[in-house]
Amino acid sequence: MDPSRGRLGPGLVARGRLTGRGTLVIEGRVEGEVDLDGRYELAATGESFGPVRAREVVVAGELRGAVDAGAVLVQVGGRLVGDVRAAEVGIDDGGALHGAVDMAVDLDGAGLDGVGEGA
Repeated sequence: MDPSRGRLGPGLVARGRLTGRGTLVIEGRVEGEVDLDGRYELAATGESFGPVRAREVVVAGELRGAVDAGAVLVQVGGRLVGDVRAAEVGIDDGGALHGAVDMAVDLDGAGLDGVGEGA
């Protein structure tokens, strides 16, 4: 098993602040803040209640809380309720996102000078 990959199995509940590096797969329930230098993945049975900060967030279960990430993907059957700030956001058919989305892109550095200025 990869030492940088963790798993919270079905029926398990974690309360409090979770921090670390690597990939964390949630099949149970998390109640609290998550700050992960890596991938935070909610399986179809996974539930997460609280703010999440990670490089990548994948939601197949239910996440209720603000998300700050490099990339967010809500998969089929996944439900994200909260505001999202990410450079990349994807929602598969059958996934749901309820909240504001801030794509957090640096438009000045993206070669889009003058766009939207009526020029």
